[in-house]
Amino acid sequence: MIEDTRNLTALQMLAQLNRAIEETGLHETHKQRQPLEIFHNLLQDWYLSKELPFEGKNDNEIFIQLLKKNSLSTLQKEVKRLYNEALELSTAHRTLTVWTRRELDQYFQTVQQLLEQGKHKKQSSG
Repeated sequence: MIEDTRNLTALQMLAQLNRAIEETGLHETHKQRQPLEIFHNLLQDWYLSKELPFEGKNDNEIFIQLLKKNSLSTLQKEVKRLYNEALELSTAHRTLTVWTRRELDQYFQTVQQLLEQGKHKKQSSG
């Protein structure tokens, strides 16, 4: 049912718009477009493409599994590609700021360190 909006104030119209957005689930898209969230989603898609179940596992466990079948340099290149894709997408969505870039860079460095640690764990156990 379409309501008559001619007699509504600006705040009432905004409230209606916000309700409509919430009902469709579109209010969550802003979070999904944040650089760190994009990078997380790209990593999860990558895990799935490698046929790795990631539910209930942390990145370190997943990287140890990946290192059993791939070289460290190959994995680092893939993660770097995903990082660059997250940068491009968040730039396109205009969600990349100085602060969100720092968050993304820090997480990317953490992922690279986890890969290194996974390599050392693999070498010490294998």
